[in-house]
Amino acid sequence: MKKIYFSLFALISGFAINAQTLTQANNAPVIGDVYSTMACDSTINPGPAGAGVVWNFSNLLIRTNVVSNFSTSAVVAAGYPANGQVTGSSINDLIYTNSDATALRYFGGNFKITPIEASFTYSAPAIFAAYPMSLNTASTSVVGGSLNLTQPTSQAGSFTGNSAVVADGTGTLILPGVTGTFTNVLRTLSTQTLNYTAGFLSGVVTIKRYNYFAPGIKPAILSLTTNTIVAFGAPSSGSFASVYKDYLNPVTNTATAIGEINTQPIDIVVYPNPSASMMNFFTENQNAKEILIYDITGKLVERQIFNIGKAKVDVNNYSNGLYVYSILNNKGATLKTGKVSVVH
Repeated sequence: MKKIYFSLFALISGFAINAQTLTQANNAPVIGDVYSTMACDSTINPGPAGAGVVWNFSNLLIRTNVVSNFSTSAVVAAGYPANGQVTGSSINDLIYTNSDATALRYFGGNFKITPIEASFTYSAPAIFAAYPMSLNTASTSVVGGSLNLTQPTSQAGSFTGNSAVVADGTGTLILPGVTGTFTNVLRTLSTQTLNYTAGFLSGVVTIKRYNYFAPGIKPAILSLTTNTIVAFGAPSSGSFASVYKDYLNPVTNTATAIGEINTQPIDIVVYPNPSASMMNFFTENQNAKEILIYDITGKLVERQIFNIGKAKVDVNNYSNGLYVYSILNNKGATLKTGKVSVVH
């Protein structure tokens, strides 16, 4: 069995505040959201579906040193909805979505499955949540679009397939740690089957992902993914698991811990903007602790700490173009977002 790294679904560890009923307001990514996950070594049986289930993962092996930091920013890349969002932990781990009151739609992103590396752009999106979503809510969609293959060779191609999502269980989730038990959890199951062709390559990718949402915590507490790919006529399969990094922390296990909207107004002065060398950020709001800057692909390119309300960013080595910044408080919640430009 080959290990598969599938970043196509890294984002859809998802977002939830009220786990029993997912809505656009408490589930869909918004600009400024930030969260972190830790990888797990175990191959996990996701457990049964239904109401009143106990999912006991108390022996889960968590790799606390393997952390992925995700953030959401505005979409700038061509081919994706301008009114959507892009979420990722690196330039090679991006997820493009948009949403309305009825659904969260997936429009593509990156993936890596040995021996395949590519990026997908969906002209017919997958449905990753059907709002309002509670036990037994389900939705299916026909998907398709284009892909750019980068490994094992550079090729353009296309794909078609099917997507489905269902809220298949509610109950109690048990993770390692004294405070690792969560009640009233909602589990969702999303699946995709993609038939792809790119030059001389063709095959099928199948993905099955379980997300477990707990009340009062925005990211999914646990995500389990099983992937299979047929390439060069042979199948490869593998599993990946991750947990929300702060699931044991009672301070950050709140409805506003990720993507928090601060009630105290915050004003940011940025100068010069555009800039060719040094960019200054200034605020009188004492809650501002950190600034994150992302390029147009959603890649994090800078992280600076505010010192008495001031932060300086050296943009001499930045490429010309537009960048998005997020101001965070000491809990990692977003206080304000904005845009800056670099012109050399």
